[in-house]
Amino acid sequence: MLYEWISAVGAVFSYTIRLFDAAAQTGCAARRSFRAGTGKEVIAYWIYQISTVGILLYPFFLHITADFSILFYAGMLFYVIGLTALFITIIHFSFPDDRGLNTKGLYRVSRNPMYVSYFFVL
Repeated sequence: MLYEWISAVGAVFSYTIRLFDAAAQTGCAARRSFRAGTGKEVIAYWIYQISTVGILLYPFFLHITADFSILFYAGMLFYVIGLTALFITIIHFSFPDDRGLNTKGLYRVSRNPMYVSYFFVL
């Protein structure tokens, strides 16, 4: 069972990385002129990346004794909604318009949909 979860998560991350790579190759002018992080920005970037992976993978390794009450199903619903919204915002973040703004998908509703997604996941 654990192997299937690891394979599924690996496939999702592989797909996401391919999307980011495609966006980087066809990026808009605003993204091409954006300077890569240096110094402490690189450290903050990697802290963010590692914490995101930890937040997403940690629940898969927990031993959960579920009573399958209404609260369990409500919590699972919020978790799935949060993960789905997070992956959608990551995909839409990869493809901004010509001005460098993200105005499609969940970015029409919120300027920070990743934060909203994390709220649902947590």
